[in-house]
Amino acid sequence: MLTKITLAMLIIPILYPMASWASLERRQEALQLYQEGLFQETGTGDLNMAQQIFTNLIKDYKDYRDIAAVALYHLGLVHEKLGNHPTAKKYFQNLIRHYSDQEKLVQKAQSKLKRYTAQQAEAEAECPSPSRKTAPKKLQASPVREPISPQPKKPVPRRENGSPTAAGKAGLGINYLGLHARYALKKDLQLEAKVRLRNLETHDFLLGGRISYCFNPKIPNFPLYLYAGCEIDGTFYNSGKTGYMTGGFIGSEISVLKNVGLGADIGYFYGDFKHHSKNSVDTDIIFNGGITFYF
Repeated sequence: MLTKITLAMLIIPILYPMASWASLERRQEALQLYQEGLFQETGTGDLNMAQQIFTNLIKDYKDYRDIAAVALYHLGLVHEKLGNHPTAKKYFQNLIRHYSDQEKLVQKAQSKLKRYTAQQAEAEAECPSPSRKTAPKKLQASPVREPISPQPKKPVPRRENGSPTAAGKAGLGINYLGLHARYALKKDLQLEAKVRLRNLETHDFLLGGRISYCFNPKIPNFPLYLYAGCEIDGTFYNSGKTGYMTGGFIGSEISVLKNVGLGADIGYFYGDFKHHSKNSVDTDIIFNGGITFYF
């Protein structure tokens, strides 16, 4: 038991430094999504698609304030091009209110609001007096300056980390002295079948399955997933001893590469074994760790 706990203490700290690399991967995803939205706005001219992309970018990557701020600014530009000036004005106001640290974008948004104010004042000045019966003048919209934007690039497909929480997602992996297969029945609920050697010399092994619930603590810039569940295994020994083990566990998994998760868990198990018509009962703390490739 001491060896298993020591192994857990050695492996679990390895998981956390990898999270910084995963954070860089996530920022790259946000930049790719921004380029895709920019391509739709200025390249293909699909403003509705650009609006949807920028909205999702602000929602899913709000922790990256510089990227979220420029997406909010472009949302205002998209609505401006669609002729929805009141809505565009609201987006520019939100940018000034919530992203005051992004000085260049704030200056551009303030310039837009000043232009809207000037246009409104000009329109009011040109409105005829009720006592004068003159034909209304057609209001000429002043040209709108487009911000200097990077050259639109062909959108790059988004990369998804090895999150185990997506419904219908499957995975194959290697655990401590064995193999496992996973399948997500629905969001956050996962089944796993596994086979594992208990002893390399005697070739004793266990065959079983587990069900677990995954939940994301939503730690900013830290793709960590926690899970807890129960497990039941059949155990088989060359000596003729057979039985079963059942128990509960809790653990965590970190997305480290595209569709790759590295996880570890620890649990308390009860075992009932039979050998030459004699029964024996035992309890133990068991550590499990492995790597999973999702597809």
